[in-house]
Amino acid sequence: MSFDTLALIHFPIAMCESFAMYVFFSRLLGKRHTSNKLYLGFHAFYVLSNGALSIFNIGYVALFTIMICFIYSFFLYGGTKVQRVFCAGLLTAYMFIVELFAAVLSSFLFDFSLFEIGGSISMFYIGAFASKALLLILAFVVTGRAKARMGPVPYYHLIMLLAVTYICAGLSYTNITFVGQSGDAATPIHVLASLGIAVVAVLVFFVFRQLQTHAEREIYMAVVEQHLAENEMRFQLIDSQNVEIISIKHDIINHLTSIRKMAADGEYKELDEYLSEYLNAVTPSLTRSITGKPSIDALLSEKTAQAEGHGIRFTVNSGTLRNMLFSPVHLNVILSNAIDNAIDACLKTSDTAARYIKADIVRENENIYIRVENSSPSVEIFSGRLPKTSKIDADQHGYGLATVNRLLLRYNGKMECKYQDGTFVFYAQIKDATDSIPK
Repeated sequence: MSFDTLALIHFPIAMCESFAMYVFFSRLLGKRHTSNKLYLGFHAFYVLSNGALSIFNIGYVALFTIMICFIYSFFLYGGTKVQRVFCAGLLTAYMFIVELFAAVLSSFLFDFSLFEIGGSISMFYIGAFASKALLLILAFVVTGRAKARMGPVPYYHLIMLLAVTYICAGLSYTNITFVGQSGDAATPIHVLASLGIAVVAVLVFFVFRQLQTHAEREIYMAVVEQHLAENEMRFQLIDSQNVEIISIKHDIINHLTSIRKMAADGEYKELDEYLSEYLNAVTPSLTRSITGKPSIDALLSEKTAQAEGHGIRFTVNSGTLRNMLFSPVHLNVILSNAIDNAIDACLKTSDTAARYIKADIVRENENIYIRVENSSPSVEIFSGRLPKTSKIDADQHGYGLATVNRLLLRYNGKMECKYQDGTFVFYAQIKDATDSIPK
């Protein structure tokens, strides 16, 4: 075939492969950028480069495709680093398996040996186009509905699933090696073996989906338990406030009598001092408006009272969250766990005068940023994010921030923990959106 004919054949094949990448990554990871022109430009670059490379040196096409898959997943799409590596690795394995399956199937259907298929340009490109079409269909099948984002799954599960997929790719290569060594066309056994390996590889993805569902259910149950704990604390606070209100009710007549007498006697200075003292005693029991969201303000007021009851200096800096789109319930879960850990850490600090907590909540550029800083004894950070619990019953502790981490992953957010010189810092970033965890 002529140069022009090769170009005309290969560019549609590269376009099909590029579209399969787009479907796979955009549905699982979500776009990182808002400009569609950026994605069109990158995919146009891939099609042109892939087409030109296949014409001049087809031996480097596979390596080029693998590199592009990982580059695309890292720079164009969302998710954590582990999720992006998992998706890129899974897609490249699927590409390899599908191409080998298409080659075995073509050998069987047309009764050609692999050597004959490789020597025939027309047969080679028919098989190549069939493999890319199958890859595109596979991308639609495994990703399911649009925007079915990857959820939180432990990284070691992803590593195991990816290892199984690459074992399947190795088995596919072994199968096609047997076909090539026979010197004849593929037999039904070879086709069934190749198909079976491909099915197992696809099932790996559905196992991942089940693990994801299980992880999301764990998050939901942890959030429910957190709600119950917060409600119990809130009811206790309400009980204590009711006792205080009853006490004030009994005293109010005496207060009014004293006020009336001082006013009648013209003792205005004493009256002013009396009212100032009374207001200072009553005001701390009232909930302060900090964020503009009543449920969040109530939580922060409760945590402030709890911390100050232990002699911990607690300050909160926050902008308004009145127009926040993110679920206040889930934001309360994040704040509650972070502050509870901060209070526990402060209570372990030997220098009681140095115990403090500072919480910052900022809504900016469609994101919510949370930073909780507190005094703390030495803390070991593991998994790059979570503090290692020092409690004996470790299985029953340290679960709060792990839940927060999974919750943030579900929202494509992130968290980070740092410790230095007696100071522990919890940092979280959340996309301010209305998405919620599937129930």
